[in-house]
Amino acid sequence: MEKSTHERFREVVDNVLLAEELGFDGFGVGERHERPFISSSPPVVLSHLAALTKRIRLFTAATTLSLLDPARVPAGRTGR
Repeated sequence: MEKSTHERFREVVDNVLLAEELGFDGFGVGERHERPFISSSPPVVLSHLAALTKRIRLFTAATTLSLLDPARVPAGRTGR
């Protein structure tokens, strides 16, 4: 049975928390517009993950430039 979007999102949250606990330096979220996906907007997901983590670096792992306004891409994809 296919996992719900909520279940997949929960897995991402669990994975970033585990990665930080294990001492990983970074965690990336990709942009996806087809199933299975958790969000077509990585900055929104990364904002949530940033609120839950303290030191791990967060970044976009993939961006579909052909679907976005090129002028807005750098502004929405800066890591912490």
